[in-house]
Amino acid sequence: GICFELNGLYNWLLESLGFDVTSYSARFIDKMETYQLRRHRVMCVTLGEKRYLTDVGVNSESPRVPLEIVEGLIQRAVDEDGFYVVYQPIINTKTNRCESAEALVRLKDTKSFGFISPEVFIPVAERRGLISMIGDQVFSKVCQFIKDNEVEKLGIKYIEVNLSGIQIADPTIPFRLHQTVKSYGLDPKMINLEVTETALVRSGKVALDNMEKLKSFGYKFSMDDFGTGYSNLSQVAAVKYDLVKMDKSLIWPAFEPNNEQARTIMIACIKMFHTLGISVVAEGVETAEQAEVLAKNGVEF
Repeated sequence: GICFELNGLYNWLLESLGFDVTSYSARFIDKMETYQLRRHRVMCVTLGEKRYLTDVGVNSESPRVPLEIVEGLIQRAVDEDGFYVVYQPIINTKTNRCESAEALVRLKDTKSFGFISPEVFIPVAERRGLISMIGDQVFSKVCQFIKDNEVEKLGIKYIEVNLSGIQIADPTIPFRLHQTVKSYGLDPKMINLEVTETALVRSGKVALDNMEKLKSFGYKFSMDDFGTGYSNLSQVAAVKYDLVKMDKSLIWPAFEPNNEQARTIMIACIKMFHTLGISVVAEGVETAEQAEVLAKNGVEF
C-alpha cells in the first residue's frame, strides 16, 4: 500500500493480487488469491460456494477458515473488545534478564476454529479499514497492563508496541496515542513504538512527521524486521531509531555451514548500528551457539 495526500486529505491505497487456477490438478479450486505478508503467505481459496483463508507459511498450523467467518470474527472483536494481547519477553544478553517485552495481538474463535493467525486476520482488517481501531484497542490494553502490573518494579523498562503502516500515516496518531498514555498516568518512556522499514518507506513524509512529533513527546522508536523489506540504510540514519530489530532471515543464514558471506553481512550490520548509537535486538535466536556469537558481537537483546 501507499499513502498519498489529495485535496488536503491523506489517502491509503492498498493492493491485492489474484489468480485463477484452471489446471486439472486444481479442478476443485475455483479461485485463489495470495497475499505476501512479511515472511509468510496467506491464501484465500474458494471451494464451491465458500471462500477460505489460511496461513500457508512454513510450519503453519493455522486452520482453513471461511473468509466470511474471519471478517465476522474481526468485526465482532472490534465491537466487543474481543482481541487479547500476549507479551514476548526480550532478554538482555549481558544480564540474562527480561528487561522489556513485545505486545502481540491475538484473536481466537472459541466456538469452532480456535486460534486465528495474525497473518490471516491482520490483512483482512487492513482491507476492511479496521486496523486503526484494533491498534487503538491494543494500545489501551498495553497501557492498562503496564499500570495494573507496575511492570517497572519488575525490572521491565518498556513495552514494544507495533504500529502498522496505516496507523503511522494517520496525522492524528501522535495525539491519540499520547492522550491514551496520559489517561493511564504513564510515562511515555514505558512505550517503545515499532515501525517496519517497509511501512515507513511507503508512508512517506507524514509518517516521518508523526514519528518526530511522538519523539518530542518522549516516545522511543524501534525499526522492526530489519532485513525483510527495503533495508534502506539512509532511512535508518535519517529517522534516528533507538533500537533496530534484526529479522531472523538476516540471522539464520549467518549460521549455515560455509556461509561466511552471510555472517560477514550480519556482523557488519551490527557494527553499523552501534556506530550510529542504535541498540540491536536479534529475532529468531534458537540455539546457544547463535546467542553466544550474537552476544560476542555486541547484540544487546
